[in-house]
Amino acid sequence: MNFKDKTPVQFAKEVLGGREISVAESRNLVKQLKDEHAFGYARKVLARARKSRVDDAQLAIWLRQQHALCTYKDPDLPASTRFDLALEILATGEDLGATKDQETLGLAGAIHKRMWEVDGQRDHLEWSLSFYRRGYELGVEPDAGYTAINAAYVADLLGVESAADAKGGLTSQAAAAYRKLARTIREDIIQTLVPLAEEPANKLITGQWWFVCTIAEAYFGLARYDQASEWLREAAAIENVSEWEFQSTAQQLTKLARLQSAGEVDSGETFRSSPAGRTLLAFLGNDALGLQSAYLGKFGLAL
Repeated sequence: MNFKDKTPVQFAKEVLGGREISVAESRNLVKQLKDEHAFGYARKVLARARKSRVDDAQLAIWLRQQHALCTYKDPDLPASTRFDLALEILATGEDLGATKDQETLGLAGAIHKRMWEVDGQRDHLEWSLSFYRRGYELGVEPDAGYTAINAAYVADLLGVESAADAKGGLTSQAAAAYRKLARTIREDIIQTLVPLAEEPANKLITGQWWFVCTIAEAYFGLARYDQASEWLREAAAIENVSEWEFQSTAQQLTKLARLQSAGEVDSGETFRSSPAGRTLLAFLGNDALGLQSAYLGKFGLAL
């Protein structure tokens, strides 16, 4: 879309003020707004677009899914309502308990993960894993490992919580099961996606941010830091990555590193000299100064 001398936010204000644009143009505008982290405006543009008649079934699904995504990511909406509203939007015309749409399952998993980050209720983590795992079981390749890598991460979170709940010094069987699940999923991601990336005909996908970072995170979660570094270097070379995409990846890797050291007495300086810390420092580049505070939990967990 050609905004001429207007920014996407300025254009969105005109649209919300009554300017007529097609549903296809709304889709392009939403992509631009998301790149600028303007989720509130994107949410409103999507709500407006969904009131129009949409004959393309796939486009209608995309609009609904993006409406749910931009709703749960909108910082202007209170946490007490935006997550439930996002789930309500996502479930419009689709049974979340039976769907086999990996994008929908991934969004539902992400919403419940964010709910846990806000209120700490374990039920949200279990729901999150349920949705992500259902997406993973539909196959790693179709969604380039998105639901799979997040299923592994949430399984690790549940493993740490289960270990913390273990009494009398006994090893938590549940914690061990969650860790095993996370390891199995990451190994599956590597076995599936790395061969795809090595095929000459698929060189285009190796330039996609989430595809590359998913492989990097799989290696990182298995503490295979040399391989993780190789893929993170490849990710760092990708151009035109939005700030929110970079931050999401950096924060999840940092939190994953914290999970790997759960139970250890550690300091930021010790972490910076560890294999995980050195891997992250090399990836973050100019943002490396924030690594120690991120590791110690001094800024928000929001993705």
